Amino acid sequence: MSDQRPLTKIQWAVIVVAVIAFLFSLSKCSAPSTSPSHTVFTVPALKSTSPRRQINPEQRERMKVLVAPFAGSKITIISTVGDEESQAFGAQLDSVFREAGWQTEVQTAVSGGAMPSVFLRVPKSHIPESKVKEFSNSATDVTLTVSDLPPLDIALLKVFHVLDMDCPLETMDVPKDRVELKIGSRP
Repeated sequence: MSDQRPLTKIQWAVIVVAVIAFLFSLSKCSAPSTSPSHTVFTVPALKSTSPRRQINPEQRERMKVLVAPFAGSKITIISTVGDEESQAFGAQLDSVFREAGWQTEVQTAVSGGAMPSVFLRVPKSHIPESKVKEFSNSATDVTLTVSDLPPLDIALLKVFHVLDMDCPLETMDVPKDRVELKIGSRP
């Protein structure tokens, strides 16, 4: 036998108030979007407390040594619109590449959501045809090794190793002589 006692008046009152509150909150969610008759305040986004990304003089020289053999190569450095730190870091990288003899272009773009701190976009033609076929025929991930990439791409990835940063690689449909370096917000 179960011990079921009827609810007290206080318990019924609490349930009724909870149901009314719930229904009221639903009506607020489904209300037509009209401009509010009162001021809406928003909390400002939290700023990262991590230090700004900086390239020290020793790192700068090591980076230039890595990319100097590819002087004349083209790179587009794309930082995030409205992110001063991303743009400042992009400017530092631009300076390193220009000093190493590269042709650089600096741009800003709106971030499409969360992305890595930096990532490299290379032409699909930089990936060996055998790996491209493996990618298209495989339902699982295909592993690229360093030997699969051209020396220029390897040098660019090593630049970020000097900075102790991960730099994911992505392919894009563009001419063979163009690479992009996207600079996201600092972690």
